[in-house]
Amino acid sequence: RDSRGFVWQAQSMFEGAAREMGRIDPASLEKIRADFARLKAAAPAPMPPQAPVLQVSDMAALIDDIGQHIARY
Repeated sequence: RDSRGFVWQAQSMFEGAAREMGRIDPASLEKIRADFARLKAAAPAPMPPQAPVLQVSDMAALIDDIGQHIARY
């Protein structure tokens, strides 16, 4: 639950630069957007779901993947 706002804010900031990234590397852009979508699905509302949608390790892996794709720019 605590990470939900950070994920939404990070995606908002990322989308500000997405046009440039899309021209340079459209595949990475789509991968990052897919990773954000999976992260956002883990906490669709301010109150957490009854059962976890993603394990902490899965969320960490998605965050790492986003970081690796963004770090090139």
